[in-house]
Amino acid sequence: MTDTERGLTTRVDPVPPPHGGREARSRAVLALAVVLLLIDAALLLHNGLFLLHDEPAREPVHPLYSSLLWNGDNDESWIELFGYAKLGLTVGLLIAAARLRDGVGLIALAAVVLVLLADDAVRLHERGGTELVERLDLPAPLGFDPQYLGEALIWAAMAPVLLALIVIGRRLTRGAARRILDRALIVLLGLVAAGVLVDVAVIAAQRVASAGTATAVVLVETSGELLLMTALLLVAASGARMAAPSRPRG
Repeated sequence: MTDTERGLTTRVDPVPPPHGGREARSRAVLALAVVLLLIDAALLLHNGLFLLHDEPAREPVHPLYSSLLWNGDNDESWIELFGYAKLGLTVGLLIAAARLRDGVGLIALAAVVLVLLADDAVRLHERGGTELVERLDLPAPLGFDPQYLGEALIWAAMAPVLLALIVIGRRLTRGAARRILDRALIVLLGLVAAGVLVDVAVIAAQRVASAGTATAVVLVETSGELLLMTALLLVAASGARMAAPSRPRG
């Protein structure tokens, strides 16, 4: 007696699309990559022009670049807003990619990215750090602002929860979904490094280096975060396209 005759069903990975379907999906992801990278390049160019304008020893490039909207280090800049949009779209694409067999880890990763987006958008760790400084009268380690210690403590409390979610989700993920998850995790690790470790370098550069060096470090940080968000979005998009049902050939 077959499984069908017993009334049993088994989940399987989506049937691979015809060769033409795979090519169409690859072209769609490639087109998305081109569009995102062009926008990234334009925003980084404008950010560089703002930094030239903002340098006291230089003449303004153009009055347009006196606006903080072009400053990638500003939480309300065009670069930050575009980053929020990319992270939000990444969450949706990861959820779509979770339709792959055993793709629960992609849901877990989507939840983690959503937390990072919320933190960045409403400055959760900054506000939490301020609360800790005011309530606990935190010290100033190595002469740095106590605010940095407060923010680090908030992240120290959040990180184990997010890490556990990823570890458990990954253990439950198999096949194509696991490959997508692993690629996304590599990019996410780089993004976290850019957001945390490079921030430390920026703070140090602003204290001990020249204004030009500090500006260069800020530009490197902004570029790294923006491009890694694009990479994360593209990984999620490839997973979502892989999970999408194939259209019948007419």
